[in-house]
Amino acid sequence: AKSSLSEDHFLWIAALKNVAMAEALLGSLGSDGIPDASSLIHTSLSYLHHLDTTNNTKTPRGFAFQSRLLFLRLDQLDLVTVIRQLTRETRLTGDIPHKNTRHHQHLVNATRGLESLGLRYRQLNQKYGLHFQSNLSTSSLLAQQDVCNFLSRATKVFFAEIFPSFKSPNVDGGKSRNSYKFLPNKLMNELDSHFLNVLDNPMEPLVRAAALLELLEGMIKVPNTLPRDFFSPRPIILSDLKLSAVPSENAEYGADSCDVIEALPSICFYCAVNGKIPTKLIQQATKRPIVSVFVWCNLVYLSAVEDEEAREGPDKETVRGRIPDIRGPHELISCADGRFYAELELPPLTDEGTFLLEMKLGCRDSAGAEWELQVRPSSCQIVVRSSRSR
Repeated sequence: AKSSLSEDHFLWIAALKNVAMAEALLGSLGSDGIPDASSLIHTSLSYLHHLDTTNNTKTPRGFAFQSRLLFLRLDQLDLVTVIRQLTRETRLTGDIPHKNTRHHQHLVNATRGLESLGLRYRQLNQKYGLHFQSNLSTSSLLAQQDVCNFLSRATKVFFAEIFPSFKSPNVDGGKSRNSYKFLPNKLMNELDSHFLNVLDNPMEPLVRAAALLELLEGMIKVPNTLPRDFFSPRPIILSDLKLSAVPSENAEYGADSCDVIEALPSICFYCAVNGKIPTKLIQQATKRPIVSVFVWCNLVYLSAVEDEEAREGPDKETVRGRIPDIRGPHELISCADGRFYAELELPPLTDEGTFLLEMKLGCRDSAGAEWELQVRPSSCQIVVRSSRSR
């Protein structure tokens, strides 16, 4: 009883209240409620930030998923507002924006932003989905991805002169959608079959602009389904990951690992990966049993070597363009107790310089789905120094 009256519980309930009020405003007022709804969501984010920063225990509170989801919702409302404003300008002028104008460029960027936002919803599910207790949480996030892709596609259909190379895919009753259980998906299926797929005949820009405004208004008013796990925050269990350099020519002699990988241009370099998935996480993932472990890799160019700074060398953009694609996934050897290990052979670097090798730890469940495992940020990167012997 005492814990339920604490400040932390009050802030959590207040955050949920503001989110509920924001969605209620959008459902009743539509686009007119976006400013007040965004303000309420920002207030909820400040409450969640306070809960995270005032934690006196070593165990994290577990509000990272809630915060990231609210940030994505704010981005979605901002992009819809931009498209609405640009569409209203088209309705006022009665003409399609000309190329290389502010109006034209903002519309192109808005559609790209919606597609990127849909990908971020999928990445959010991949990052936290292994910890979900309800499968409806995954379905809800994938439904939001569908909403973003649908809004981007609808904008391209209505402004066909700006996107001449875009061909509207024929969505048959929404069968290609990720989820069928939520109201936004049902509305998108109806709009696809009775609205977007029949806009092949040319229409006046004024008519198209008015129709797009009505479509956006309807999508805003449809209730947003939050994931069930949004309401049950829990600490994220971190896995152990260690990266080290083990030269392959000395590995059989038991060479000691080091914190910097020394590489030669045009020669493969090696990185040892080891760590452990906590037993508690393995036990929690009973609905999605982990069957394999792997890593995704990324190389980032930092700076030139000291000897190259004095003489003229390739610029940063040229070096970045020559970085090999090492994304993976790279499979690791895993044991039943959660331990894993592998010595990765990575493709050679063309140029000299200092690079940062970043890795994300992932796993694959019995259904073939891939999930990201959370690790400490400081343990998932190592410096690679590529230089020729002088």
